[in-house]
Amino acid sequence: MFTTPDGAGWIRWLDNETRARMFIRIDSAGTGMVQFLEWPADEKTVKHQLSATGDTTLKWKR
Repeated sequence: MFTTPDGAGWIRWLDNETRARMFIRIDSAGTGMVQFLEWPADEKTVKHQLSATGDTTLKWKR
């Protein structure tokens, strides 16, 4: 569990390889979200984010 001086915070869950797999977050504006991370073999990390403002999927190269 982490917090920042501007009021953001999150709880993080790790897998057996100590990779982040899930976050429950609240940003400094008070917006809550749930994030799921995948670490597929093709070397692109995938993040699925669910929030009140909409759902997004992001991919980036590791």
